[in-house]
Amino acid sequence: MKKTNSLENFRVVLVEPESSGNIGSIARLMKNFGLKHLVLVNPLAEVNEECVNFAAHGADIINNVKIVETLEKALEDTDLIIGTTSISASDYNPIRTCLSSYELYNLEFTQKNVVALVFGRESRGLSNEELNQCDFTVTIPAEPAYPTLNISHAASIIFYELYRIKAKKGFQKNRLASRVEKEAILKYFNEILREINYHVFKFHVATRIIRNIFTRALITGREAHTLIGILRRVSENLRKVEKK
Repeated sequence: MKKTNSLENFRVVLVEPESSGNIGSIARLMKNFGLKHLVLVNPLAEVNEECVNFAAHGADIINNVKIVETLEKALEDTDLIIGTTSISASDYNPIRTCLSSYELYNLEFTQKNVVALVFGRESRGLSNEELNQCDFTVTIPAEPAYPTLNISHAASIIFYELYRIKAKKGFQKNRLASRVEKEAILKYFNEILREINYHVFKFHVATRIIRNIFTRALITGREAHTLIGILRRVSENLRKVEKK
């Protein structure tokens, strides 16, 4: 399979950043590792001269920064959303069931899809609601007594891991499943759960776990269409049985 090398399809999203210095530092890191697109969601810090100074040769990224009011707006037109957190959990909390940063290397990314890297607030990170909008979550292994890294330090590690993939393996040229295709998979999966009277209180957990599975597998568009076809047929047949 032919591979290609670029991080231009990655979008860095900072949710309510609280430090102009950190915004600038992340822009500098983006320049170091070949990322170009920075989006700020409702920034609490000003985009000012301090940002430019910290950005150094990444000042062009600050000059072209996009500012939006909501995370939903920042994630428009993205196909894969990777959240970040310092708080991982057991399998009983599928929203915070994380990949470690070095496990990113085992994934096969593609250059044909827009990927968002979402970083939370310096003081409290991303909420569960915000993490639930992400396809999967990454955490950086650290000392349990104090696992929270400065946001720019965390960004440097994750950018490095992505750059390592680019340098060593390259990215697939096959297209990954789009958000629309993944939502269609979940739609038919949810219909099946309703048809089989699956426990209502476990409904959202089952949906999140299935989403985790096919997202981590980074299924292709063709694979998604096959899954959609199978799940749609199962859903239709279950409805026919119910009507008899």
